[in-house]
Amino acid sequence: MIEILEGGVRHGGTARVAHWWTSRWGWRLAAEVGVLASLFVLYRWVRYLVRDQVPTAFDNLELIRSIEGAMGLLVEQPVNAWSVRSELFVGVVNRYYVYGHFHLMLLVMAGLYLFRHDVYRPFRNLLVGSTALGMVIHWLFPLAPPRLRPDLGFVDTVAEFGPSVYASGSLTADEANRIAAMPSLHAGWALVVALGLMAVCQGRCRRWALLHPAIMTFVIVATANHWWLDAVGGFAVVAIAALHPAARPWTVRRSGAGERGDDRGDRIPVRSVGGDVRHPELVAQSL
Repeated sequence: MIEILEGGVRHGGTARVAHWWTSRWGWRLAAEVGVLASLFVLYRWVRYLVRDQVPTAFDNLELIRSIEGAMGLLVEQPVNAWSVRSELFVGVVNRYYVYGHFHLMLLVMAGLYLFRHDVYRPFRNLLVGSTALGMVIHWLFPLAPPRLRPDLGFVDTVAEFGPSVYASGSLTADEANRIAAMPSLHAGWALVVALGLMAVCQGRCRRWALLHPAIMTFVIVATANHWWLDAVGGFAVVAIAALHPAARPWTVRRSGAGERGDDRGDRIPVRSVGGDVRHPELVAQSL
């Protein structure tokens, strides 16, 4: 809350600027955009750094296949083959893979920031923490996706039926996706979105939210973009990130301010002294 002690109407314009800047629509929003943009750039950079690990990525592919085979759950190729039987079905699956990932995440983040800022903060922490852990695993365990093994019967459905999200050319033309299958952040982010929605939904809506990571797990396998163990890895990094109390959106209490999207609790109190609007710490220093 902004309290004008002197100046009244004369300093109203300065007060309004201070009100905006100290609210979550000022420097806080700029900081959020900066943090998320930096995370995205770092994410792409880390995956670019492992571009020369192609042989290791294919060795790890054989390791994943052997593990799933030993479990009797090497199901990726049959699911992929079944999905491409219908061009209509595979078109729906492909679009869920493309638009249900980054686009849906941005939509949910914007909604929480606008209307439930109390939930947004742990939601953002969970997203950042799980993505950071994912980057570490990409570095330590490069893994090629099934779609790069057409000799095993896999069909790259996104490349074949669209909408394409890959660069054309050599194996290293699109370093951001081709050797970074583990963990699947498509699955991990889907779980983060579900947890965020569950924090603000009531009744059956909470259960419906969990369908998103379940569907995304099927989609990443059907499109031959991931092994099902990649989805397990994606869920695991979310679970590890959630060990920190500040990354648990579902524990946020449903306060009245949060329900209304009010940001009064986020504002820094500012006072006008001698005609200048100042932070309270500066006021204390001048007394």
